[in-house]
Amino acid sequence: MAIDSALSCAVLKTSWAHPEYGQVLASCSFDRSVIVWEESYHDAVKKWTPVATLRDGNGTVQDVEFAPNHLGLRLAIVAADGLVKIYEAMDVTSLAHWTMIDSFPVGEGPSKDEEGNHCLSWSTSKFTSQMMVVGCAKDHVAKIFRQDHNNKWQACEVLGGHGGVVHDVSWAPNMGRSYNLIATACKDGHVRIFKLTDDSQGGALTGGWSRKMFNVTCIADFADHNAEVWRVEWNVTGTILSSSGKRHTLETGSA
Repeated sequence: MAIDSALSCAVLKTSWAHPEYGQVLASCSFDRSVIVWEESYHDAVKKWTPVATLRDGNGTVQDVEFAPNHLGLRLAIVAADGLVKIYEAMDVTSLAHWTMIDSFPVGEGPSKDEEGNHCLSWSTSKFTSQMMVVGCAKDHVAKIFRQDHNNKWQACEVLGGHGGVVHDVSWAPNMGRSYNLIATACKDGHVRIFKLTDDSQGGALTGGWSRKMFNVTCIADFADHNAEVWRVEWNVTGTILSSSGKRHTLETGSA
């Protein structure tokens, strides 16, 4: 089913909401907008209807992702200016109305003479404060952002070692593992997997808050694409990673 009738330019990223909220999809485009779509029926025919448009006047919206369902129907976006915004549908039965509930900078956006890309991925953990990993444009790193005891988002651990812009990040669902996995896709042609293990000195383990919660180790580095890597995505159990690159190839591997 095509959904291009309400689009004025190319779509950069899409994200599905959790099925408990129905068939809901979000897309972001070069026109600085995010469109929320909902599947509906008309004369027994399925169709996708744009139910809300979120406008960001500070640059191209480069990534969009729904939060894990235990946080409610929330949507995080990041634009070219390096600002993450989080919206929430306060009434999940009426998706026309979204409220911006938070925003925080992840770094300066690229200048006109520099390339840059921002990307993000939520942690699905129910047992920690809210977290997400963000690819930070010209810094050539990804950073973990976490809410502190005042519910303010703070930059914490850094995932380094990239030889170019980080095009995509994916935080693996944690299905009972004692550690977390994050994958990155990079302009340098590499897919990297980072392992995050609990820091025994972290305040989060003793009921407080600490900027350092994880020890970060790069445990895998693949260059099988032999070209820029654009996307990485874990399966629902966090055991299989798929990646796609500039040469229109798809690679899969197990963790």
